[in-house]
Amino acid sequence: MKYEATVKGIVENIGGIDNLAFATHCATRLRFKLKDMSKLKEDALKKVKAVMGVRVMEGNEIQIIIGTDVITVYDEFIEITGYKGAEDGSNVPAGKRKLTLKGVGSMIVEYLSGTVAPVIPIYLGCGMLMAFLTICTNFLGLDAESGTVKILNAASNAGFYFMPIVLGWSAASKLKADPALGALLGMTLVYSDINNVAGLEFLGISVPQIQYNGSFLPMILGAAFLALVYRFFKNKIPQACRYFLLPLVTLVISIPVTLIVLGPIGYFCGTQLMAFLNMLAGQFKLGALAVWGFCTPLSIITGMDKAVYFINMEHLNAVGYDNIFLPGGLAGNAAIGGAALAVWFLSKNIDTKSVGASSGITAIIGITEPALYGICLNFRTPLLGAMTGAAIGSIFAGIVDLKQYVYAGPGLVTSPVYISPDGSMTNFYFCLATIAVSAAAGFAMTYLFSMRNRKQYDGAAEDITAASPSKEVILPAEKEFVAVADGRSMALEDVKDGVFSEKVMGDGVAFLPENGQIVAPCSGKLTAVYDTGHAYGIQRTDGVEVLIHIGLETVSLNGKGFQARVIQGQEIRQGELLCVIDLDYLKSTGVRLDTMMIFPGFDSKKLKLSPYGAVTRGETVVASI
Repeated sequence: MKYEATVKGIVENIGGIDNLAFATHCATRLRFKLKDMSKLKEDALKKVKAVMGVRVMEGNEIQIIIGTDVITVYDEFIEITGYKGAEDGSNVPAGKRKLTLKGVGSMIVEYLSGTVAPVIPIYLGCGMLMAFLTICTNFLGLDAESGTVKILNAASNAGFYFMPIVLGWSAASKLKADPALGALLGMTLVYSDINNVAGLEFLGISVPQIQYNGSFLPMILGAAFLALVYRFFKNKIPQACRYFLLPLVTLVISIPVTLIVLGPIGYFCGTQLMAFLNMLAGQFKLGALAVWGFCTPLSIITGMDKAVYFINMEHLNAVGYDNIFLPGGLAGNAAIGGAALAVWFLSKNIDTKSVGASSGITAIIGITEPALYGICLNFRTPLLGAMTGAAIGSIFAGIVDLKQYVYAGPGLVTSPVYISPDGSMTNFYFCLATIAVSAAAGFAMTYLFSMRNRKQYDGAAEDITAASPSKEVILPAEKEFVAVADGRSMALEDVKDGVFSEKVMGDGVAFLPENGQIVAPCSGKLTAVYDTGHAYGIQRTDGVEVLIHIGLETVSLNGKGFQARVIQGQEIRQGELLCVIDLDYLKSTGVRLDTMMIFPGFDSKKLKLSPYGAVTRGETVVASI
C-alpha cells in the first residue's frame, strides 16, 4: 500500500488504535477524536511521512493535515487498522473549559465552523450546478424553458431553500443532540403553514412573520437552544420512557422558543449584518477587502474561514452576490499558491521544490492546506508574502467590483460561479485576472521578503514535508567540529553531572546556549533523534560519532520546550538546524542548560580543542579529531 508507513506512524503517535474514539476526514485533513489526549505525541506525529501538519482542537479532537490525497490515506487507514469507530465520538470526555471571553469566542467559532463545514458540499454542488446551467443556456444553446433546465434548476435551488433542515441536523450533531430533532426543527421553520405566514400565535403569544427558507442565523440559534434542552432532559427522564418522552419535551419547548424569540433575533441580526455589509461595500470596500484578503491565510489556519461562511451565505441570499468575502478568499488562495511557487523557484532542495510546485498549483486551484502547512508555516516568510499578496489581489478585485453570484469555495476550478446570470463574461474575466494578479503578487512579495535569507529554503526536506528520510548523500568529513549554539564554551569537567564531567561517555566540550537554536557540529547521518528532542547522535562518513545532549535532566520534561527539526536517518550538513529550544521555559523548570558535544569512546588525546569562552554557532571548537 502507498501509505502503509504513514498509517502506522499515525497510529503509533496517537496512542494506538485503542485510543481512537472517532475518525473521519474532510477535503484535506484526517479528523480524529482521542480518548486520552496525554497519549498524543504531537511533535512525532508531525514528522510522519505525508503528514503536513497537526492541529489540536477543543473536545479531544485533532486534525492531521494530509492534502488532496487524504481520501486514499483514510481508506488505507481503515483497511490496515480494521477500525470500526464509535458513532460520533460524543462519548469522549472533554476537559472543562473556563468561561473566559477568549474561551467563549473559541466555542462560538468552533460551533459555527463545525456546523457549516459538513453542509458546504450542498452549497458547492448547488452553486456549481447553477453556474453549469448558466453556461449551457447562454452559450451551448440549451432551452431555458426545457424540462431539463427546470429539473436541474429546481435541484440547485432546493439546496438553498431547505438549508435550515440540514443546518439543524449538522448543528445538533455538533452539539451532541439528536440530529433528527435538529432536522425536524428546520423542517418546521420552512413548512408552508409557518414560513412567512402572518397572524400566527402560540398560547396567545404572537409569532412574528419571517421567511425562513434559505436563512442561516435563525437555525443556528434555534439548534443551539434545542441541543441545550435535549441534553438537560436526557438524564432527567427515566430510561424506560426516554425514547418517546425526550423528543416530545425537546420539541415542545424548542419550537415555540425558536419561532417567538430566537428566530426573530437571528433574522434581525442577519438583516443588520447585511445592512452593515452593504454600507461597508459602498463606502469602505477597498479597505475591507484589503484587510480580509490579508487575513485570509490566517483565517484558514485557525478555522475562522468556515466560521464566517454564514456571512457569505446570508449575503448571497439577501443581495444575490458577494463582492467582499468570497472575492477576498479567491485572492487569498491564489496568493498562497503564488508564495509556494516562489519557494519552488528559490529553493535548491529537490524535495522542497517539489512541495512548492505541487502545493502552489493546488492552492491556485482552490485547496490551500498543503501550501499553508507544507510551505508557509514551516518558513514563515512565504506566509507574510501570501498575506501581503492577498491584500494586493483583494484591492484589485475591489477596483474591478468582482462579484461571486453563487456560493462555491474560492479557486480556479470554481471560477464559473463568477459568470453573470445574464451570460455576460466580463465579471468572469475579472475573476481570472484577480487570480493572476494575486498569484503574481504572492510570488513577488515572497521573493522580495526572501532576499535577505534565500538559503532558508535549501535545508533538509524533513523540515518542509515531514517526509521519510532523504536519499543517501555522500557528505564531506570535515576535520573541524563547530559550536552547536551561540553562548559560551567550557570544559566537560565543569559540567555539574558526574557522567559528563568524568567523561564516562567520552571526551568533548560543553556549551551554555544564549538563544534557542541548536545546530549540527558536523555533516553526517543522524543515527539517533530522541523523542524528547533533547539528544541527537550523528555519524560522519568516516565513522566518527558525536552525541549532542541538551541540558541536564531534561529528559524528564518529556519533550516540552524542545522542537526537533530533524528525524532519525536523515542526512544533515554542518551548521544545519537540529532543534529549537524554549530557553525561558527551560529556565523556569530549574534544569541546567549545559549542552554537551561528546565523542563516544574516542581517544581524548587526539582531540584538539579550541580555547574556551564566547562562541557563535558555526565557529570551530574542535580543530581536528
